[in-house]
Amino acid sequence: MNRRKRPIEVIRAWWARLRRFIRQLQREGRHHMEVKGILSERVVITVITDGHRHKILQIVFAKDGSFYVTFPYFLHTAGLLAEVKIEGPPGAQTVMDLADKGKVASHLVKYSHHTDGEAHFSQDGKVKTVIRRQSVPLAEQQGHIFTLIIQGLRGFESVNTTKENTMSAKRATLTFAIEDRFPKAVRIIGRWYWIEDLPIEPRPPVIGPKVQAVDPDGVVHNAFIVGSPHDKKHVLVLTCIPQHSISPAHDVMMFMGGFDPSSKIRTSRRPTRFLAFLYPADDYEELKQRLGCIDYKLPAQALQPEPETD
Repeated sequence: MNRRKRPIEVIRAWWARLRRFIRQLQREGRHHMEVKGILSERVVITVITDGHRHKILQIVFAKDGSFYVTFPYFLHTAGLLAEVKIEGPPGAQTVMDLADKGKVASHLVKYSHHTDGEAHFSQDGKVKTVIRRQSVPLAEQQGHIFTLIIQGLRGFESVNTTKENTMSAKRATLTFAIEDRFPKAVRIIGRWYWIEDLPIEPRPPVIGPKVQAVDPDGVVHNAFIVGSPHDKKHVLVLTCIPQHSISPAHDVMMFMGGFDPSSKIRTSRRPTRFLAFLYPADDYEELKQRLGCIDYKLPAQALQPEPETD
């Protein structure tokens, strides 16, 4: 039985169709560009540097158009998760305090971003869906949708350079090669686009799945275009670049996603919010007592006497 849509969902769907129609009118007369993305239900991202290759994350595309980011390869499983509030003008430096109203979990979580914009952290049967918020519906999303920053590649599962190179509709493996032999940290960014909105000028007849992304400062990075076999209208553009360290700790994994609309982030003077996690969580036991843990608790084992036999 199909669920009846709420009025706000109907309005959002109508508004998304109207915006898309307007964008189509604005793009009439442009040269046609065929986008060849890697279309797989599951995409494994690996990073190679100094001859060592490590699995970092997976991206899973669901049949309903949603997508998930999972992190099964990190050595440390105790983390801090929160909805973060950022105040101050756009672009200003700020300090994120995940321990303000966050929660801890003893398992690695997955990030979910549904078509209606519902975003949350969870792990089936292990972590409750408590850290969640309303983000941008995927039909309206344009550009930056998540960032992962990692330190200490040795903290991730290693893989032979000649293995894990599958490419099919079910599973694909992509590898980013970092020229810096010993990067202090690595940043992986996902950007979500309606295919017609890909910021490419001039428009070639065919592009992808491997492209080059140019930062505002003019630095060029390799990028991959990936997408869902169930959604031929949208693609996810992935980049991976070295950056400065974010913590004195050796092994760190920090994720950010579930952002407010970019228009609000750029122009609003009100605080903006997003979801974030940090693994490993320093002082985990103290945070657990102060903030609470969102792990599922296994039911207590019940005992009963052994039945009597004749």
